[in-house]
Amino acid sequence: MELSQKQASNDPFVQFLEHMTTLLVGKKRQRIRKRTIRSLFQLLFTCFILNTILNFTLHKHEQIRRPIQPGELILPGQRRNRCGLWALFPKSMTGCHSISLYRDQFTKDTLTLFDDYHQLVLWELKGRKSIAINSMEKIRVNDKGRVLIDNMPAKITFMTNNGRKHISPWPFEIIPKDMRKGWLQRLTT
Repeated sequence: MELSQKQASNDPFVQFLEHMTTLLVGKKRQRIRKRTIRSLFQLLFTCFILNTILNFTLHKHEQIRRPIQPGELILPGQRRNRCGLWALFPKSMTGCHSISLYRDQFTKDTLTLFDDYHQLVLWELKGRKSIAINSMEKIRVNDKGRVLIDNMPAKITFMTNNGRKHISPWPFEIIPKDMRKGWLQRLTT
């Protein structure tokens, strides 16, 4: 015998099954909703972390790549590279000829321009007087564009003829005034 619709709805067992079905479906929806919220939070958090890493990397790239500007102080161990972070990859991949400017932590009175691709020193800037290794001498470019090492004008020594063309616009934004005089005529001839 079949029960009528009214009789089935009055049956306590049927009511119990309907109630449990409603609870289970509701709980399942709640779990799905919680998983969706958790997934969205994880996605947003991952995007935030990736954005932070990308911004830090781009900032470092620009910091390494930018030329020395008037008024800037160059600290021991500081390194610049014309290619920035692209210098970590081979020239065949990036197309960038890597040239590094660095101030060694040990020979603190020297600023060296090094051609990473050909493995040779292009030029060196040295102080005019001997400086004790443990002193904290300063290499800086003053506001007039002159390179000073421990407040004395620096002397440039070219290691190759090719080094003469590597002065400006990189690593110096403006050609230092004491470097313009003697070698500029030789550069144009």
